[in-house]
Amino acid sequence: MKTYRELEKIKYTEKQDGRRKILSSQHEEVRDDYKNLKSMRKVADLYGVNKRLIQFIVYPERLKALQEWNKKIKHHKKYHDTEKRKFYMRKYRARKRELLS
Repeated sequence: MKTYRELEKIKYTEKQDGRRKILSSQHEEVRDDYKNLKSMRKVADLYGVNKRLIQFIVYPERLKALQEWNKKIKHHKKYHDTEKRKFYMRKYRARKRELLS
């Protein structure tokens, strides 16, 4: 059995990462679909994701601005909960162990 430190060194592939809704290889397709359909809502429905995600793919500068704003106001400190983090890290490491075996 691997230790959690060894698990941390192993990275998910893009397809294994459950947080990824749209792969990087699909970003160009999303931009093309937006140019053709002219509606973020329609593109979002097409891919089964939120309109905001499409907005960040089509206009990456908006994502950068939001990230900078969150860093400035220390957004992460508002919602930080040690117990929740502990639970989610256990879940994350269990998923990594499952993928490795």
